Amino acid sequence: IRVAAALLPQPATTTEGAMYVVLRNSASEDTLYAVESDAASRAEVHETMAGDSKSMGHMMAVKEVVVRPGELLQFVPGKQHVMLFDFKERPAVGDAISVRLRFRRAGDVVVAANVVAYADLERMIAAAVSSLGQ
Repeated sequence: IRVAAALLPQPATTTEGAMYVVLRNSASEDTLYAVESDAASRAEVHETMAGDSKSMGHMMAVKEVVVRPGELLQFVPGKQHVMLFDFKERPAVGDAISVRLRFRRAGDVVVAANVVAYADLERMIAAAVSSLGQ
């Protein structure tokens, strides 16, 4: 598992924030089954579910994410992301928080999630995808 980026747009409060990740699995199929961070009391993988004409879209916790061999996995706004809840203190732009991605085969992959301005997020995700060859 190679992580090209872990990005946390600066949260408005200490209540919650979404982290986005770009990674490639260059080995056999693996499963992301948990996420942890000492900076927050709880972390969960979420997926944004589209709404319809009668209801708004919403987020739903996902128990695990299968990563196929060679797959480029992008946790991006409007799709999958990591929700971090109840930060011990509000992360500021320029900070980095440690986040542990727990995989069944690869084990624990610890990343430094860089706290960024939301306005820079799309550009930074695109650069991370490009660095992994897609």
